[in-house]
Amino acid sequence: MIGQQIGQYRVLGKIGEGGMGAVYEAEDAGIGKRVAIKVLHKDHAKNAQIAARFINEARAINAVDHPGLVQVLSSDRLPDGTAYIVMELLKGETLNARLKAQGGRLPMQSAIQLGRQIASALAAAHAKDIIHRDLKPDNIMIVADSAFPTGERAKLLDFGIAKLKLEYQGQGDQVMTRAGVMMGTPLYMAPEQCRNASDVDQKADVYSLGVMLYRMLAGRPPFSAPGTGELMAMHIYMQPPPLGEADRSLPDPLVKLVHRMLAKNRTERPSMAEVAKELERIGATATGVVQAVPAPTSQPALSVNESATVVSDSVPPIPAAQTRKSRWPLLLAMSLIIGLLATAGIVFYQMRMQAKKPQPMIPQGSGGPATSGAATTAPDKQPQPSKPALVKWHIESEPSGAEIYRVAGNKLEGHTPFRSEQPPEAGQIEIELRLAGYAPAKLTVDGSKDAEPPVVKLEAEKAAKKADDKSSKKKGKGKGSK
Repeated sequence: MIGQQIGQYRVLGKIGEGGMGAVYEAEDAGIGKRVAIKVLHKDHAKNAQIAARFINEARAINAVDHPGLVQVLSSDRLPDGTAYIVMELLKGETLNARLKAQGGRLPMQSAIQLGRQIASALAAAHAKDIIHRDLKPDNIMIVADSAFPTGERAKLLDFGIAKLKLEYQGQGDQVMTRAGVMMGTPLYMAPEQCRNASDVDQKADVYSLGVMLYRMLAGRPPFSAPGTGELMAMHIYMQPPPLGEADRSLPDPLVKLVHRMLAKNRTERPSMAEVAKELERIGATATGVVQAVPAPTSQPALSVNESATVVSDSVPPIPAAQTRKSRWPLLLAMSLIIGLLATAGIVFYQMRMQAKKPQPMIPQGSGGPATSGAATTAPDKQPQPSKPALVKWHIESEPSGAEIYRVAGNKLEGHTPFRSEQPPEAGQIEIELRLAGYAPAKLTVDGSKDAEPPVVKLEAEKAAKKADDKSSKKKGKGKGSK
């Protein structure tokens, strides 16, 4: 693509690449204006659903008039039919990069300011019945803007899997999400989105922003787990750890707002407009500049690929929680407490009785001073076994977006490009890469070592079938010859 002409723009270089397409920097040769051009991967060009979502991204952004959204200038198709979108070129850094540069968390005022800007842009999108469905730090760009006291503002990117009203979709590009499909980034997905991407409303974006605010303020997300299924179950069933315990200097209204945004029941969450208004009020009433509390020295590793957008209909549904709360966890906890207290009482009584008994003395002249028969020195403490280091996997495919399964148990691990960290396992692990329209490809990795195999080049199903047919014909001829 570099050096090619796309409309009036000449491509200068690649900025980045994702599962659906690549982004290039380009220049209008006539006036010297620099733009960003997002080009759909050629592998997806023949997929009508993906191509339609790509074009609808431009329509979704243009339907919302808000400075907090990246501006779209035009969209069209290349001579070979590949779709592309011309957007404003943003110079800055993603929120994810900012978090990593600052040790995992932001100063409170900075988190409030960015959160309010993101909420304001999303409230404008929600007013047009547009739901983003993929909020995460990698989709937030922080750019310079002198209109704000901090000198910068947040810009919302990537409406590639947004849920739109049909009136915003072009003729022939209408897309409806099927029931049971999983869409989004698991680390930030709302409970209802974990179950079914089609059954979401504006409150799903509120939950995702709540996860982002929690992470900005606490230095870690409310939930993390080594597998996608376990992580989604935590979103559905578990309550987040109290945010106030991560930083006791946080004002109570801010802590309460974040936990309201993370409510399991969507009806209990505030609207995005209410979030923006409340963050503005909290930011205005906070006195002075609150210094950032140092981030934890050892943060829990995010085992899943925290930035990977998932679009899959192969994930088994997670059962809905029962509406009636069960009392057995409470009864179990009470039983454990009573048992611990009883055990402590028995141990204390035995220690007192032992102390009252006369202790035999070692006779004088035996080579040492008179001491009690009990050992005077405690036995050497055995060193605690250290936890084994996590092994890292980095698997990529060409084209990207392939599902990664463990052959044993047919367990979905994620999608390429795939990065993860997990406890080491003994033996060889067989992995299969699956992508619609391509023949499955298998890999074998050592479960006890880091794995970064070469990029797996997937073969189109037709080409693979022809190769198999040729191989079978040769075998047939060999059997019949003498």
